[in-house]
Amino acid sequence: MEGLKMAKKFVVTSAKFLRKIREIEEKEAALEKRLLEIQNCRWAEIKFDDEKTCDEHSRREALEGEIVAIKVQKEEIEQTLLGPLRTHLSKVNGKANAHVLRANDIVEVAEQGERILEDRGVSKKNRIGTEIEFRRAGKKANATYARKAGPQNTTFIRLVRVADGWRLVEAVRQIVWCNQKEHREYFVSSNAKDDIVRKALDAFSLHRSV
Repeated sequence: MEGLKMAKKFVVTSAKFLRKIREIEEKEAALEKRLLEIQNCRWAEIKFDDEKTCDEHSRREALEGEIVAIKVQKEEIEQTLLGPLRTHLSKVNGKANAHVLRANDIVEVAEQGERILEDRGVSKKNRIGTEIEFRRAGKKANATYARKAGPQNTTFIRLVRVADGWRLVEAVRQIVWCNQKEHREYFVSSNAKDDIVRKALDAFSLHRSV
């Protein structure tokens, strides 16, 4: 197992950043809707030399400019959020690139973990402290190829849930063999476990005594 000692936690998901991104996406959707409305104007109502046509073209160009600016703003926010994580992963993964984890892969692991906790009935308060260990599965192959194939480099990660979202607390390079199973394990607090048990037993009641 090879990796770098982590002196800090790296942001994977953040409620604060997510709110900003959602606000931008709502603005972007509204602008694109308005642009589509302009583009779908009936040509019969537009004469190429009148003032209305000039006005429509200028409004369309203005909207297109706003949409481009919104997209740039969104990219800048995502880079601010995930830039340090991407930089760290590039150091951990080194020259390996075929089977390693990228920043977007780790975000997906975190989001899947969040959905599982929510589906299992764990309150937001009790999600704090949950840890996820993850390493992707080896390449699928038939038995003949698997016996001859060498190991592949991949990334093992450990995430922890904090109040604002998920943080990467460990990332190391590992090897994985063909057909080796994925490793994904969740560690929860006793309070979170109680939430899970409560949700699982919601639909059950004890038999009434006859």
